[in-house]
Amino acid sequence: MIRPFMWQANHLLTSLWDDETNFREQVIMQLKFEAAIFNAEVLQALNDGGKHRNLSDDWAETHYIEFYASDIEMAWEKIQQKYRADKGYVIKTIDEVA
Repeated sequence: MIRPFMWQANHLLTSLWDDETNFREQVIMQLKFEAAIFNAEVLQALNDGGKHRNLSDDWAETHYIEFYASDIEMAWEKIQQKYRADKGYVIKTIDEVA
C-alpha cells in the first residue's frame, strides 16, 4: 500500500508497508520545473478573427506554469497529461528552476 502526500513543498513522503507488519518511510526529492505553454487553437481562432469556444484569448500567448516532479521525464509526463496536444496545447519548453 502506498500513501503519498506533500511534505515541506519540495519532498514527497511515501509510506510503505512490508509484509503488512513492517512500516518504513521513503523520502523522494521533488524538483521545481517551469513549463512554457500556449494554445494553438486559441491562436488560430484569433488569427481568423474569432474566439475559442472554451478558452480565453490570453492562451494565444505563452503561459509559464510552475510545478513539481521527481525528474525531467516525469515533468514532461505530468504536463502533457494536463495540457494535452489534442486540446491544442503546445508545450514549448520545460526547465528546472531554483
